[in-house]
Amino acid sequence: MTASNSTDSDLQDRPHWPQIVLTGFMGAGKSTLGTLLAEHLGAPFYDSDSLIEEATGRRIADLFTHEGEARFRDLEHQAIASVAAQPCTVLALGGGSLMRPDTRQLLYSTYIVYLAISAETARGRIANPADRPLARTARFDELLALREPIYRSVASMILDVDDELPTVTLARVLAKLPRNFDKL
Repeated sequence: MTASNSTDSDLQDRPHWPQIVLTGFMGAGKSTLGTLLAEHLGAPFYDSDSLIEEATGRRIADLFTHEGEARFRDLEHQAIASVAAQPCTVLALGGGSLMRPDTRQLLYSTYIVYLAISAETARGRIANPADRPLARTARFDELLALREPIYRSVASMILDVDDELPTVTLARVLAKLPRNFDKL
């Protein structure tokens, strides 16, 4: 899923910077921020869930229901691998992507931004739990407590975004990127 219309010549004119990866719990705003950030940087945007849906022609909820979480995580890993080595891109991950060590390894040299929210905020932001398989069955507090140490351990930048507008988060990300970002 590409959110910008960058041409090859546009990509060649940009400095070389590592891929920016957005991680966090469901409802953190990774896809929304990813779209804004990619547009601002003139970079391609990818969303791991959208990549899976495009590759399989099926919705995430359908994959979870009929093939199970393990199969979904395999497809997710493949989708992330398909874009993981591309520099100068923005990638939004599904909330559970980083629970697999091999997926974390794929993203080792990327710049990872963890968008931290509370379980309460996540519940409030999930408009349709039917579209989020784990939101239907999981206890948000327990699932977040399991994932948060992983998010924090891999993050290059951590932002608390509970009550924040996406445009404010975008400004904070841009302000906190290292000055030598193109040399990372």
